Amino acid sequence: QIKANQIVTEEIIKKYVNVFKVINNITAEEEEEVMKELHAKLLVRMDRGSCIKAKDHVTWYYSAKKEINPVYWERYRAYLAKKTNLNAAVIDALDKSTDEMMDLLGNPKIKEAYSRRGLVIGDVQSGKTSTYIALINKASDAGYKVIILLTGTIEKLRRQTQGRLDEGFIGLDSTTLIRDKNKKLFGVGEIDGS
Repeated sequence: QIKANQIVTEEIIKKYVNVFKVINNITAEEEEEVMKELHAKLLVRMDRGSCIKAKDHVTWYYSAKKEINPVYWERYRAYLAKKTNLNAAVIDALDKSTDEMMDLLGNPKIKEAYSRRGLVIGDVQSGKTSTYIALINKASDAGYKVIILLTGTIEKLRRQTQGRLDEGFIGLDSTTLIRDKNKKLFGVGEIDGS
C-alpha cells in the first residue's frame, strides 16, 4: 500500500508491477503497458521530448540566467518538492526542459522586435500543465510582462487550468477573490506569500 504524500520511485513501481504480473499472469506487452500507465499517472519520470528550432536561432537564456533572480521558479520548484509526489529526478528534468524552452523564446530585455511561436504537445497526464506553469514562472523571472495562456473551450477544463495556475504561479485562490475579496494563499503562496 502506498501512503499519501509518499514519493513513488521506480523501484516501488517495479515491485508492485511484479506482484501484479504474478497474480494476473500478464504478458510482457501488458506489463510494459502497465508500467507506461503508472509512469504517466505517478510522474515518476518525465521524458524530455523534442524541439524544432530555426537554423538562425541565437541562444540567450543560458548566459542571461546568471543575471536572473529566479524568485518565481524557485518558489514553484519548492512547491513541487514539498507539496506534490514528484521526485527530484522529475523536477530536475522539468527544470532542464523548461530551460531549453526559455532559450527558444526571445529575450525580453532586447530592443529589437522578434516573433516566436511555441506549442507543447503530450499525452494525457504527461506533465504538460506542470511544464507550462514552470515556463510561465521562468518567463516572469526573465522579465516577460504579459503572458497569455490559451485554453480550450470547455468551461470545466478552463476552470481546472485556472486552478492549477492559481496554485503553481499566482499563489492565491482566484475564486475566493471574486466571491469575498479575501486573499486565500495556497499552492506556491504557502511557500512564499509575497
